Amino acid sequence: MELTVHTHTAPDELAGRAAGAEILLTNTVPLDAATLKALPGLRFISVLATGYNVVDVAHARKLQWYRKIHDYAFAKFPVPRHGEWTQRLDRAGRPATTLVALPVKDPFHLPRSLIYSIEALNRILGK
Repeated sequence: MELTVHTHTAPDELAGRAAGAEILLTNTVPLDAATLKALPGLRFISVLATGYNVVDVAHARKLQWYRKIHDYAFAKFPVPRHGEWTQRLDRAGRPATTLVALPVKDPFHLPRSLIYSIEALNRILGK
């Protein structure tokens, strides 16, 4: 892990300076939706000042939930051996049945739903 320290960063410098960062410690430079969109690898933000009004918290929460759902779905549902997706999971995230595919493509509905979710999030995020 590499640490880079800047004693002062103007708002228009932030996306460039933080490109590729997973962790960002900031003081007063604003982190708006446009800046957060430009930092797709960002996983943690810490504001080293009183309050957090410099962070677009609503946008950060949307990205956090999108990543959680995406990571869970792609970690739990695909069955690479069969080239299909598990149809149902139990509450612990384990396959609820050993059945992988039916004559109809019921497992298609999960990725379809995921695609629709991605499209909706892109609309919300203005992409």
